[in-house]
Amino acid sequence: MLRRLSFVLATALAAALLLLGRGPVRADDDHGFVNRVHKDEKGKQYKYVVFVPHDYKADDTSDKRWPAILFLHGAGERGDDGELQAKVGLAPAIRKREKDFPFIAVFPQCDRNSWWRAEVPDGERAMAILAEVEKEYKTDRDRVYLTGLSMGGMGTWSL
Repeated sequence: MLRRLSFVLATALAAALLLLGRGPVRADDDHGFVNRVHKDEKGKQYKYVVFVPHDYKADDTSDKRWPAILFLHGAGERGDDGELQAKVGLAPAIRKREKDFPFIAVFPQCDRNSWWRAEVPDGERAMAILAEVEKEYKTDRDRVYLTGLSMGGMGTWSL
């Protein structure tokens, strides 16, 4: 019994050490709409959604880069649940052809009493989330698109 317990503990420790040394772990099966969390410089957490194409491969050694879309939602989707912004506008259009949609799409969420503006924290956070996604995924920096709906359209002009 003690030998089996030692084996289980040693295996768990080895797995933990492997994972700690790898940095952020993203399984290759994280495709479609994936819930994510962004931490700002003060440690506050903000939920967002990223759409990862179904044929995206994290371990692809080719030079393939994916275009990215930053989508800014309208006033009705403000909040902190991290989900409302992925239920309107671009997200339903992606869901209609999710299996072959060829872009990485980023859906940040604006705070309840704020607006998408370049000079306010929500606009800055949207850009920080985009930068975070660009670091983690193989995006093409020459093909980054910004779009929005209603209040997000106004934010598109501001950003």
